Amino acid sequence: IMDVMDLIGGFIPDLDKSISIMLTNGEPTLSQELIDIVRTLKNNSFSDITLQTNGRRLSHMDYCIELIKAGITSFSISIHGSNYKIHEALTRTRGSFQQTFSGIENLLKLKKLFPYLKIFTTTTVNKINVNDIKNLMKLFIDERPLINTMVLNPVALRGNALLHSKNLAISYTSIFESVNRSLLELGIGKTEKLVITDLPQCINSFYSGP
Repeated sequence: IMDVMDLIGGFIPDLDKSISIMLTNGEPTLSQELIDIVRTLKNNSFSDITLQTNGRRLSHMDYCIELIKAGITSFSISIHGSNYKIHEALTRTRGSFQQTFSGIENLLKLKKLFPYLKIFTTTTVNKINVNDIKNLMKLFIDERPLINTMVLNPVALRGNALLHSKNLAISYTSIFESVNRSLLELGIGKTEKLVITDLPQCINSFYSGP
């Protein structure tokens, strides 16, 4: 079986070094080779490297620093509620909210030392958390301006989400209405710090993301 590092080394020479790299699929921080992978990418002139993660391991400050020094320039943190009840109802992992939230707070502290660092929060919007959007906006747009972007992803009905579609499925219109209501109540107004992925332009083009 080919070693992961050997596999990456085989691809690197053929890649455009100006492209953005996103490390994702499963939970990358579970890999013991993650730091070496990031360092290899950085040493081969890749300057835009994003880590997509549930953020739980980022609750350890030393690990955050190690990732940044290795070459991570952006973090995309999945968080699905403004409190543990909502978040853990979706992750089904006790203690995951506190770990993820601590990870975000650690990155915000480090951004003061590494100002180039970009921090994104990503939330999969569904029937369980759609009414929590206002609280998430308060946390990640209003109260924490150092966060670059808050991303909302409408739930994709596949895998376990399809099996539980009755409890999760929600319309684009419901998401859009909740977003607009939340912005109005918080007095934020439309902002480029908020993106909704896969939102049809027939509903609204301002928030639409790739």
